[in-house]
Amino acid sequence: MPRADQERFMSALLHMLVNRDGVPGTSEFARLAGYHGVPGDYCVHGTELFPIWHRVYLAEFEHALQAADRALGPDGALALPYWDWLDLDGAWPQQGVMPAILREYLPDLPAGLAAGGCGAVRDTVGAVPVVGGCTCGLPGGGRDTE
Repeated sequence: MPRADQERFMSALLHMLVNRDGVPGTSEFARLAGYHGVPGDYCVHGTELFPIWHRVYLAEFEHALQAADRALGPDGALALPYWDWLDLDGAWPQQGVMPAILREYLPDLPAGLAAGGCGAVRDTVGAVPVVGGCTCGLPGGGRDTE
């Protein structure tokens, strides 16, 4: 993926993290994190519902990403990129399973998450607990400013 496309993706993602009127937990990302079990204890990882739920979750996340892209000026023709979590030496310049662009723009990701492990995810308000044995979501509380 060209660097310009990676930066466009990250701009849209960071826009999704912005809280409405500076109120913690009101970002579009926080709304979607709620579907994914943050901050509650709902998580379907490891259940028979996972394939159905996750497909809808990713479609909703992609629609929100496209809306954020449009809000920033581009046309919204943006999609969630795919990377092979098992190919540690593949096309993504990465350490562990997290693409370098995510680690660059979100340096506060826990080391365990960036390397593919589980751990608490920190937001601007505090720690989000590990849910159902997995780390559900990224910084769920969002940011106060862009």
